[in-house]
Amino acid sequence: MSDSKPVSGAGRPAGEPKEQINPRLPVEMVEELKALAEANKRTISAEVEAAVEAHLQRESLLPA
Repeated sequence: MSDSKPVSGAGRPAGEPKEQINPRLPVEMVEELKALAEANKRTISAEVEAAVEAHLQRESLLPA
């Protein structure tokens, strides 16, 4: 039996506290985001979380 915790679609621990934000994005960008989320079998929120997490890791603001 594994001791691993369930993770969200973005790879973070499931049940982790979250805060809602409402960014405004160009329509074309949202369409691409929807397609990417579907291809990755994620919700749009999980896809955005994964993208922001990767960006913050590249900027050394989150551990890799």
